[in-house]
Amino acid sequence: MDGGECRVLRADVANSRLESLLLEISADSTTSNLAKVTEKITKAVLQINEFELLPKLLDSHLQSYVDTILASYSLLQKLNPLLCKHLAELIYVLTKVRGYKVVGNHFPNDVYDVPNLLEVLNSEMIDDFETYLNLLWLSTLVMVPFPLASIQAGLENDIAEVAVRFMTIRTNASKSQLMLLILLSNLVTRPDCSHLLSEYVEETSQDWVSMDQNAKLGHLMAFNHILKRYSNQTVLDLAPIIYSKMVHLDFTQLKHNPSYNVNSIHVLYLIKVSAKIARIAVLADDFATVASILNSYIHDVVDSLGDRFDAKLRESTAKNLCKIVSFLNTKAVNYASQLTWFVTDQLRIPELRCGSFVDDLAVSSKNLVVSRYHTVILFLGFLALTKSAPFEMVVTILSVFHSTCTISKSTFSFVQGSQLRDASCFAAWAVIRSLKMEDFSKLRGAYPNLWHTVFSDIMRIIIFDEDFTIRRCGIAVLQEFVGRFGSTYFKIIFPEKNNNETGALTLHLIELFQSSAVSSPRDAHLLILQVIELGFPKSLFYGSLFEEMINREVRFESRKLGGQYLSKLCALSPSCEWPGQSQYSTAEIVQSLISLCGKADMTSLYSLGEFLFAGLVNDQQYTSISEIIENVHFDHHRNKPFQAESLLHLYNAYLPGASTSPTNLEENILSITRLGPLEDLFIELQVMFDFFAASNALPIRPWELIRYIEHGNILLAQTSMKYIISQNVLSTTQAIVLNPMVNADTRAILVSSLGKAVKLTEETGISDEFSEMVLSLLDDYTLTTEGDVGLKVRGAALMVLENHPDFARHLGNEVEHRLIRLAGEPMDKLRVWSFRLLCEIKNIDTYKKNYQIYLSDYNQYFKDLVHFYNVHMSEDLTPAFWKGIVHTSGGLTGSNLLINISLRQVLVIANELNGPDVVVSQLLKLLRIPPQQKVADLDQRTRKTFNMALNLLGRIFDSGVELSPEFLFEALFIRTYNLQINTTDSTRIRLALKVFQHLSTSQHCNAEIRVKSRKRLCWITCFHPAEKVRASSSDCLFEICNELDLHNEILTSVENATWAMSKKSKADLQKLERAYLSM
Repeated sequence: MDGGECRVLRADVANSRLESLLLEISADSTTSNLAKVTEKITKAVLQINEFELLPKLLDSHLQSYVDTILASYSLLQKLNPLLCKHLAELIYVLTKVRGYKVVGNHFPNDVYDVPNLLEVLNSEMIDDFETYLNLLWLSTLVMVPFPLASIQAGLENDIAEVAVRFMTIRTNASKSQLMLLILLSNLVTRPDCSHLLSEYVEETSQDWVSMDQNAKLGHLMAFNHILKRYSNQTVLDLAPIIYSKMVHLDFTQLKHNPSYNVNSIHVLYLIKVSAKIARIAVLADDFATVASILNSYIHDVVDSLGDRFDAKLRESTAKNLCKIVSFLNTKAVNYASQLTWFVTDQLRIPELRCGSFVDDLAVSSKNLVVSRYHTVILFLGFLALTKSAPFEMVVTILSVFHSTCTISKSTFSFVQGSQLRDASCFAAWAVIRSLKMEDFSKLRGAYPNLWHTVFSDIMRIIIFDEDFTIRRCGIAVLQEFVGRFGSTYFKIIFPEKNNNETGALTLHLIELFQSSAVSSPRDAHLLILQVIELGFPKSLFYGSLFEEMINREVRFESRKLGGQYLSKLCALSPSCEWPGQSQYSTAEIVQSLISLCGKADMTSLYSLGEFLFAGLVNDQQYTSISEIIENVHFDHHRNKPFQAESLLHLYNAYLPGASTSPTNLEENILSITRLGPLEDLFIELQVMFDFFAASNALPIRPWELIRYIEHGNILLAQTSMKYIISQNVLSTTQAIVLNPMVNADTRAILVSSLGKAVKLTEETGISDEFSEMVLSLLDDYTLTTEGDVGLKVRGAALMVLENHPDFARHLGNEVEHRLIRLAGEPMDKLRVWSFRLLCEIKNIDTYKKNYQIYLSDYNQYFKDLVHFYNVHMSEDLTPAFWKGIVHTSGGLTGSNLLINISLRQVLVIANELNGPDVVVSQLLKLLRIPPQQKVADLDQRTRKTFNMALNLLGRIFDSGVELSPEFLFEALFIRTYNLQINTTDSTRIRLALKVFQHLSTSQHCNAEIRVKSRKRLCWITCFHPAEKVRASSSDCLFEICNELDLHNEILTSVENATWAMSKKSKADLQKLERAYLSM
């Protein structure tokens, strides 16, 4: 079954569904279930919209659709007016998809429906959809071939009255107003209604001066429809009145009344209406009116509107000027030619002559008005497209194309956008499209370089224009040119090729130049070498590349491309010259760049570097470049990053062949690096420092670089490591890396750079100092106001391990301790990364299949981590494992999902693998305060670990885990007690209280520890200075009592909300102790 049959089958299915829906709507419309019918109407609207791409597939069923909808509409006008509005929408959607003329032809033709339609239109409840339906219906009925008065006396007047009334009500160019204009046009141009047209024009002209802009717009839209009836004598007779009393009056206001503020749609319809009047004037040999209209276009519209003369108005003006020329060509060819040249002369280019190709037109900024140029060039394009231009105008249009196809902000600073170049491409495309082969040959004979110039202009647009849209326009022009005249033209360029070869070249060129090939300027420039490979001479691109390279107004990226590709072409073998193109020797090009650089154009330094790289600089020029480099001074306060890139590029081209380094090299480089870590600067500096390292040169003091890096110079940290290491100052660099006072980003980049620069293999020897540094960085938990910035450094250290697996294995057990710790911590990326590295170091592939899902599947990750703990992990790594996972399972903040899943796996270890005593013993080790130290003096990481361990203990006990009687409860109590008394951290105290609570209720805990725990809670509840702590302790006592002695009278005291508001007496303490020690 082919695609056509599939489409028919689908259309039949869609038509069947729509028909069923409409029948259901018709059947249900008399019911009271409005919501149900409305829902079906909505479905029907969607079904009709499915035909939008192939609207003709509606035609076979259209009559039944219209009949069904209108029958229901007529029936419900009095029964259910609200539903009528929805039915009217169905008609509107049908006309939107299929067109109002086609749908209107299927409306009933019973003329006795007219009075009823008028009655509906006069109703105050009618909405826009119903108005549209009734006006469409009425517009078809007024076309009957017999007098309307035979239906009902004065019927035409009644219809006209409704139309004029709506004209003043609906002034927003809506769908119903457009249908109203069609009705009015159909009515007043009837043979029996000519008096209505005369009355309408007369009344409108009398009120025109005092009429508001919206009302004027409605009448202009009506005139636009009426004036299409050129065969109607009344229309021909009234056209001069419409122009002189209304249209011309508004044109004059535009020019002479600055306060006359009209919108662009109003002006658009003035232009459309006047063009139709011009046609009628031509038919009547009224060339004075034609001249007046032309002057209005040029002087009242183009010259007077200024900024309001937008692109849409320009296009309309150009189109309608072209139409007037076409009208004149039927009766006054000389006048048409004069008009064509009059419009063209608005470009105000003195050298432009009719019938002559001028390849050096000078567009003056004094005469260049964007709106005027845009309009005139579009006019020339439309002339060519409609074949209304005389043959001698072809070369004039191509002259204009040649002089305007490159106009942009880079040539005229006030020219914004690409409208002129777009119009220029359109004009060239239209001209080429209008020519025949004999025209092509004739023009070639008269102007030998014409087509060479056009071809090079097209290439220039496609490759060198900065606007992607214009590059695509250029491709359209090229395809038209090559498709029509390629074989003949290429035979001229390559006389040695036969017809088959030129035909193949044509196809190859069309395939080469696709939109995807010019998606960026860099991609477009790649086409240069590909075109040359096809046999075209390199001189085709010389002029464009040279101009791109030296033009200070274009973007730096474009100037770079110009220098890169021009140097490549200069390095190629000589080829024939392209006719009409400027030719430059390599020496001339280099000398031009030297001159520009001598005039403080630092941007040209980049291109000079390209020619140095290509070896295209002679000895005298090399001396001049040395002087430029010696004198150049870069100031990061004044100069721009692209100028820095240019200077660096020249340094990289110059230094390898220089006998000595420039005296100001260090000063300039250090100043450049203060611009920040920009990618282009990084690339150039990396090349430079790699050269310094390889050549053992010392043009920049390494300790000065280190000083800059220490103060946060990221660009130097990224690029200079290999050079710094080559100067035997690695230890100084490592000291910066380990200094927590240095910016974390700088340290992280230094680590990464060192990892790339230092040789980390067993054969070359691995520095113990470097190994210790990497291990130390894995323990970096520097905290600032920005949070845990140490994670950047830890991440950089992990990257070093990943890039150097042999080095990672060399670090042995020490690195495994750190990786298993990191693998349990809460930072997702570092946690997964560490676990993967640990598995790779130990050559474990068991979990490899799950690496990709770890970041999204916490459950799988912690299952695998615990499996690793149980199966693959040596016993000496156990403390490190708990040091890491305690920060996740015991976390006080963070993702609840992450905390709960990790806690679940900790409980698996406690209940199923090691037993609770082992797990709590590991956590007990984390609660140990180092001898002779105060908690307040410990680092933040250690203090945070205390809190996490206490919290995890509380969560384990909350889950119902019971320790054995053999467990060292006293040690747990002592360490918790020490953490509680040695801090003012209320969070840690509250966590310690939860441990005391569990010790107070544990069945396996010896009586002495239970008593001590309860006494401690009683004392804190009564005497702790912090109210929040007293409240927390009171809550713990409540939980103890609730669990051990629910009916104890002390419960009412501790659950009282005012308990913790003030400290208690010794008597209160004794009361609490008696109650709790007796439980």
